[in-house]
Amino acid sequence: MPSSFNGCTWIRSANDSKTYTGTTLVSFTINDNADVYVAHNDLITSKPTWLADWIDSGENIVNNESPANTFSLYQKNYVSGSTVSLGNNGNTSESMYTIIIKPASSGPLLTVDPTTLSYGTALTSMSFNITNSGTDVLSWSAAENPDRTWITSVTPASGSLNASEQAGGDGDD
Repeated sequence: MPSSFNGCTWIRSANDSKTYTGTTLVSFTINDNADVYVAHNDLITSKPTWLADWIDSGENIVNNESPANTFSLYQKNYVSGSTVSLGNNGNTSESMYTIIIKPASSGPLLTVDPTTLSYGTALTSMSFNITNSGTDVLSWSAAENPDRTWITSVTPASGSLNASEQAGGDGDD
């Protein structure tokens, strides 16, 4: 388990809840700004729809079962007073998810939206935004990469963002 989660609040759902097929399985209210993580089983390749707007943090938890299962940690920010509602597991036979609540850290927090750009065959231009979702100033810079010609402009190319401020860029296929 990543050490950054030591001391965090954990909610472990009953493994038999994997058979639940309703809409809301877990619901709770956040008392302070927090990052909520869902450790979701990687054996479930088709993720439930409620998890679609969560960000894969790139961190994993591996259990001690034989064979071991990997659970990707999906993250979403919540402000104090928010209600967190989580749905079914998306699969009735694989191990259930676990929830981790981590107090929001002070400092800058880079958020990119959308998290991926998919041009397909028809789109020639797409935009993205970066947002400082943290509490302190975020200093950043971006540059066109001659080896990656799909980024045609970044406006502005650098700057500072206060909490909740946003900047954007465009990419061409």
